[in-house]
Amino acid sequence: ESSERIGGTDVASARKRVVRAKLERCSLTVDELFERETVSAPTGGIRARQVVPMEHADPASVAVQQRTPQGSSLGMVGGDPWRVTLVMLDGSIRNDLDVLGRRRSVNTGDFDLIVTNRQAGLEVVTHLRNAIMACR
Repeated sequence: ESSERIGGTDVASARKRVVRAKLERCSLTVDELFERETVSAPTGGIRARQVVPMEHADPASVAVQQRTPQGSSLGMVGGDPWRVTLVMLDGSIRNDLDVLGRRRSVNTGDFDLIVTNRQAGLEVVTHLRNAIMACR
């Protein structure tokens, strides 16, 4: 769980948390929830789901870094939080977004997971690399 700015600017404060992360049959599913803490008008949170076919991910690309948003959180989080990232060798990652009741799905080649700090990210990186290698 981490506290971030959402809206790409100072639109609102939010807590981001992973609701569920599951690896099943070489498919990683990560459900995240961005809960707004302060806004000028009452609105709901943002739900995001990333579905990663691990057998198509590049194990050399898995990293933890501090950089601007990519993937499913693009435009929802401002600043430079710590993120775990990976790219696909082929195929794509499905991102399902529910923003204020409006749902959409997009495909991308980038996995992007916000983490609280570098150490937490390094732990996730180790597990992701192991999962990718086991699925190849």
